[in-house]
Amino acid sequence: MRTIKTINDFWEVIDEIRMKKELNWTELVGGKAKLAASQRWNPPLTYILQIQKKLDIDIMNTFVYELVESEQLVDKDPETPNKMKLIHQWIQSDNWMEDEEIIQKVQEVAKTIL
Repeated sequence: MRTIKTINDFWEVIDEIRMKKELNWTELVGGKAKLAASQRWNPPLTYILQIQKKLDIDIMNTFVYELVESEQLVDKDPETPNKMKLIHQWIQSDNWMEDEEIIQKVQEVAKTIL
C-alpha cells in the first residue's frame, strides 16, 4: 500500500490506476481534465469520491488509516497544563523578553512541552 501524503502523491497514484483501467483524464474527471493531468489540482471531496468510484478503489481508507495511526503516536503529558500556566505567569510583564533569566526558563519549559 502506498502512502498518500501530498497532492503529488495523490495524482501519481490516480494516474497509475487510471492508465491501468485505460481511462483518459476526461473520462475520469470531466471538465477538470487539464487540471488533473497537470497534477496540481487540489480537488474537493466530491471529486475525490467520484474518482474513486470511477476507478473502483477506496482512497478514503488511506486517509483514515493515517489519521488513526497518527493519533496513536500522540502521548499527552499530564503536566502540560501546569507548565503552560507557569509560562503564562512568567510572561505577564511587558518587558519579559528583556529578562534573560525569564527567557531561559520559558525556553527550557517550552522544550519539555514540544
